[in-house]
Amino acid sequence: MGTSEATITARALRPGVVAGFVGVTLAAWVIVVARMRGMDAGPGTDLGSLGWYLGIWVTMMAAMMLPSAAPMVLFFSKISEQSSRRPTLATALFVTGYLIAWAAYGLIAFAIYRLVRTLDPCARLEPMTVYRIVFEGPAAIALRIATELADAEGVELISSDAPSIVGGDTVKLGVAVEGALAAVTDAVASIRDGMPAGASIGIADD
Repeated sequence: MGTSEATITARALRPGVVAGFVGVTLAAWVIVVARMRGMDAGPGTDLGSLGWYLGIWVTMMAAMMLPSAAPMVLFFSKISEQSSRRPTLATALFVTGYLIAWAAYGLIAFAIYRLVRTLDPCARLEPMTVYRIVFEGPAAIALRIATELADAEGVELISSDAPSIVGGDTVKLGVAVEGALAAVTDAVASIRDGMPAGASIGIADD
């Protein structure tokens, strides 16, 4: 590296800009670690409200992406000294614009996520989980519960217990299924709509 290039690099490393840049990055990391501690990072994690998502997204981008943008920010700061009366403000606006671009990208991703959840309730990006469905009602209906659950979209039948007699023509039946909670809930609600009064079906708590 020549003497002139080394001089330009040294001048670009303004102590105030570097200190501010490092301070913003460290603060962003502290906020990200504090707010995301204990968060589920598995498949199907809900993105939360738009305000919460956008806040943590921009903070996370500041923590992760600003270090890689440091050379450009420092170079822009040096150029601003020669072309702007307020180089510090110009540099701050440059960094803000960089984060706004990432925020726009995040908003697009959030919109797609919400669109998918709205258009297809059975594809809500939730993890596949085993649920136990409990039915109590007429024996004639119990015979077709397992079949209807197996035919439901997004639901896979795991096992079905033998019906146990509760009294008279009323039996109790347990069925294990696997699927996203939204798909299982929709399947149970569909079966419940066609049941007579007195019969019940639901997802067991255990």
